[in-house]
Amino acid sequence: MSDDQMIPISCSEPGEAAAGFQNFRVSNAPFEEVIWRLRDAIEGAGLWVLQEINSNMLLKRGGYGAAPVRQILFFHPSFMARILEADSAAVLEAPLKIAILELPSGIVQVRWTDPVALFARYGSTLLAELGRELATACQEIADACLQRNGSLPG
Repeated sequence: MSDDQMIPISCSEPGEAAAGFQNFRVSNAPFEEVIWRLRDAIEGAGLWVLQEINSNMLLKRGGYGAAPVRQILFFHPSFMARILEADSAAVLEAPLKIAILELPSGIVQVRWTDPVALFARYGSTLLAELGRELATACQEIADACLQRNGSLPG
């Protein structure tokens, strides 16, 4: 299917409800530069990039044309070991994921689910501690990535 036959879609502005369980930062740097910097910041934090999902490629296969959207999944085996020891049901919270979206304004937004909210649901002090640790790591990754390019805090 050629690009002119694609059904055009654009990212909406994020809804207000997400503020209760997600965090974000915004950047005016080019989309691909933000991706590159995020990968570097994740690895710099001692975490492993496990998978990168190119949502645009998947949308295109379905006949849709969209602004850039990517998801990076990341984690580390030491965190998985802690989850399994604390409450194996929480294995569903791993790996962590960061979404990168280009909004209609041209601003690139980096979003992630708050690990504190993810792990607090289990009522475990060990998982609550892990959630705080991972939340700090996510914030540092986003800040390290975005501070290098004159971005705006979210």
